[in-house]
Amino acid sequence: MRLQRLVALLAMVILSLSWTACGSLDDGSDDGLEDWDGMNVEYRAAVASFPYPLPEGIVFPDDAPIDPDGSWFEVGFGEMLTYQFAKCAYQSVVVANQYDDFDAAMRALDFVEEIYNDPVHRQYVIEDGPGWQPVIDAVRLGDFSEFNEHYQNSCAGWAGLP
Repeated sequence: MRLQRLVALLAMVILSLSWTACGSLDDGSDDGLEDWDGMNVEYRAAVASFPYPLPEGIVFPDDAPIDPDGSWFEVGFGEMLTYQFAKCAYQSVVVANQYDDFDAAMRALDFVEEIYNDPVHRQYVIEDGPGWQPVIDAVRLGDFSEFNEHYQNSCAGWAGLP
């Protein structure tokens, strides 16, 4: 097990170094990578044409809600962020209403499911196994445990979300 972790860690370091080297040789545009500014332009364009409303009182951040730390991003990352942000926005509504207003939680869950299954979002999601649908199905039956855990691990703390 330790050997597997060591090999995985080394692979991540090598991949990280190769991306850094690649980015330092050119602007990344010919290898499917873009810097934060390029990704942010993509994010803003995706926000402007986003096909779903956000929950009341929540708006997309003006800039991509991640730290511009000098990283390179795959083309499409900015667009993917809009879907992740919207999904998390509706997840926050589900979490906030799970005990007091089950109907409001289910309406928000409908948006979570619709956004998750949107073809644009799905092109960026790679899953092993059954994916997110069993978690959504469990919530519809009243079991919020895995959904809440996912929200805490993946959504809590995003700028612009409660």
